[in-house]
Amino acid sequence: MQHSRPFDWASSDSTHSKSCTVSTPASWRSAMETKYIADADLKNCYSSNKPGETTQDGFTIYENAIPSFVEPALEDLYESIYCTLARFHIYDPPTAVHTYVARAKGEIRAIFLFRHHWGEIQVLNQQITVNEDELARFVRAVFARYRSARLISFYAIEAAQGRLPFVHQRYVALEEHVLQLPATAEQYFGRMSANFRSCLRRAEKKIRRAFPSFEIKVLAPSQVTEEVVRELIAFAGARMAVKQQRTYIGEHEAINLMRLIQSHGYMVAASIEGKLCAGSVWYMVGGRGFMHVNAHDPRFDQFMLGNQVLLHGVLHCIERGGRECWLMGGFGTHKAKFRAAPQYLESVLIYRSRLGYLCHWRRAGAAAGKIVLQRLRARLRHKASGNGPGARFFVLCLQLCRSLKRLGHADPQIS
Repeated sequence: MQHSRPFDWASSDSTHSKSCTVSTPASWRSAMETKYIADADLKNCYSSNKPGETTQDGFTIYENAIPSFVEPALEDLYESIYCTLARFHIYDPPTAVHTYVARAKGEIRAIFLFRHHWGEIQVLNQQITVNEDELARFVRAVFARYRSARLISFYAIEAAQGRLPFVHQRYVALEEHVLQLPATAEQYFGRMSANFRSCLRRAEKKIRRAFPSFEIKVLAPSQVTEEVVRELIAFAGARMAVKQQRTYIGEHEAINLMRLIQSHGYMVAASIEGKLCAGSVWYMVGGRGFMHVNAHDPRFDQFMLGNQVLLHGVLHCIERGGRECWLMGGFGTHKAKFRAAPQYLESVLIYRSRLGYLCHWRRAGAAAGKIVLQRLRARLRHKASGNGPGARFFVLCLQLCRSLKRLGHADPQIS
């Protein structure tokens, strides 16, 4: 598959890779034609300037407001903990936020919360799937409404690789591992390899023989205490220290975790003589479960406790009728044993025009650099997977890239 180059204005037919692209019209002449078409669409797109009024195209923009119906509608529509008002209030209080709502045949088809600041529309929704048509409709509506906006930015979304009538860039921003759940625990065990199931059984029998008081249970939100959460965070830090990596969650996160557990979560806790030795924090939104923290006391490494609490979290999600479990990024080979598959979410930057692209040249240049590096890493992976004499060299190059990335990021779960 061919890919357009980061700054190739003359590229005519930009096909999109899974990782990233910059899409531009075919030539200066066709670019002008595209711009005129886009401008005409924008003029017809938002016929009313009254905030909160639904247009004939079926969308509404609420200025500096989040209507009361939005909270349950967001959860029903996207089923993502990263796109809930509960999480926004904890990590990014929705002040000066506008709400876009698109409807068709009386049903809500899309909701985007966004801010407008210094010529940029920053969309707050994260880790969601965005329909290609709804994405295009939102872009046209917002550019028509906010004439000073030159850039619309999305972070960590899954969007179709279709064309947009605007210059845009896209690159992988986040890795997740998603587990598709069957209807019953028995069916799930049947999907796991016999060898891995056997390893888990032996580990559980071994720890029960060594510590007869060992137990694993699921705690409801009301049963989760701040003390237990802080212990779990300390385990996560100790595990990262053993691996000589930076911790992905700090002590200051305890209060935030508690608040989100109370609204959407549960906790799997393993204990010996009533003292926590391992645990995992989970959230449920609709049919999706989201693992946030999974850690254990390093003194019990030989008992596979991290695997055991993860498994119990998945089984509880199945009991509650869940369809998917999101297990965070990183450690893909190991999470594949639970039958989780990698899913890559993208940052998408959409510019009103080439002028808008140039006005945000620093942002565009940084995105282009990420695009080039991601393509390089993809080539290295391909070369390293071969059996030729140079395969070992490419393996070393790939390891060097990963080491450099760890130095620049505090979150080792994202790779």
